[in-house]
Amino acid sequence: MKAMSWDKYNGPYKTSKDEVIKVLELLNNFGTSNNDELDNILYNDLASNVKHQGTIYNLIYPVLDFFYLISGEKDNQIKYKMLDFFDYIFIEYYRAVTSILTEPVRFSLASNNLMDKKINPEVYAFERFKCIYEANFKHDINSKIDVYYKTIFSSCDLIETINRDAKLYKNQENVVFNRISLGLAGFILNVKSKSIINEMGTIDSPFLNIANAINKYPFDEKELIHSFNSDAFTDLIWGRGSIAILSIDSYLIANYDNENKIISSLDDIWSTYYKWKDIYEEDEIMYDLDFPLYKYLLEDVTSIIFKNLLGCGKICDYNQLTSLQKKVYDILNYDLKVHTYSMLYAGIKPQGVEYNSNISVRDLYELYN
Repeated sequence: MKAMSWDKYNGPYKTSKDEVIKVLELLNNFGTSNNDELDNILYNDLASNVKHQGTIYNLIYPVLDFFYLISGEKDNQIKYKMLDFFDYIFIEYYRAVTSILTEPVRFSLASNNLMDKKINPEVYAFERFKCIYEANFKHDINSKIDVYYKTIFSSCDLIETINRDAKLYKNQENVVFNRISLGLAGFILNVKSKSIINEMGTIDSPFLNIANAINKYPFDEKELIHSFNSDAFTDLIWGRGSIAILSIDSYLIANYDNENKIISSLDDIWSTYYKWKDIYEEDEIMYDLDFPLYKYLLEDVTSIIFKNLLGCGKICDYNQLTSLQKKVYDILNYDLKVHTYSMLYAGIKPQGVEYNSNISVRDLYELYN
């Protein structure tokens, strides 16, 4: 690593280059299976020196080069941890491409409109990451079968790819997770997925009802609404792995064309919101989290309900909203007194907020006016 020419790279701090060199040398010789130690190295020592306040510095390039070198090593488990690490680094770009059900980040940081206005080194870094993924992970049975990757890397053959990969996991729990990804992908792309359920055999999973609902297959509605109150988690990326949020997402998607049905469930959804908000405010550990669960819940709800307006490129007038959208807007603005990034991405500005009073609203005006 020291033999490289580091002069052309920079990070947020004077010490960033030295810190990144140390981290990469450490990762190159990392021989333990201690996941906590590895996470600490990646997210505390490395991340802060390549990304700061939404800006990705060109010091990310040597990290990408290192990632490329180890991604071709069959038995190197660090590469999967680094795959997750780049999820974190490039999360704004996932947001810009998938539009819905992603981290609640400032959408303008990776808006296609913004990227078209300037030559941005970050864009090339993201493209580099995509190339590495395509070359070494696309057909890797050990890597996550996740709609995040499928959506950003291959929109045209997305459904076919997930269908094919699902067969690799026949009779495993991952089949259900893959089926959830399949439904989410179809919803994002407005494409009906092929039926793969009959090819999977009988599956006994607590997530099967969620998967069926997202794919608009027959599901138990009472059980799904009851799951709004679940405290359980899974390792799915969507909705922070919360069964409560995944259940709400799947219910909204299953009934996307039935506004009255969704309106009838809003009280149950707000009840879940208040539950997790109370937990967050009372639990010291959760209080330290950035964007706690109840905020993810509202991001998901609004990204689904305002899906037809996401990335529209213009300020949306209240009178253009459907009855459901008006009801949700009114509840959020007047009762909950919150406004989501998804609503901003849909061109909906918060009530009574002036152009220069909030950085996210200013982003909205600069991009859409």
